[in-house]
Amino acid sequence: MQVVPLERATTAWASGIFATDSLTVDAVFLKRLYVLFVIELESRRVRHLGVTEYPSGAFIAWSLGTWPVTSESRVVSSNS
Repeated sequence: MQVVPLERATTAWASGIFATDSLTVDAVFLKRLYVLFVIELESRRVRHLGVTEYPSGAFIAWSLGTWPVTSESRVVSSNS
């Protein structure tokens, strides 16, 4: 049985895996913004970012349906 170093095993495991999360931001004039983002675990970079004032299922579906899942993907904002 060959023992694989933890760093190499973790990098191989994280390759191609994405995680998503959301948070709220209290902005100026008591407005609350809702942020949805996707992180690529291997590089620990944010690959997609969506911001809205009124979250809904349609926003989440649109937001996750508009970002490309490639190694060359860049941050995309729903405001553009």
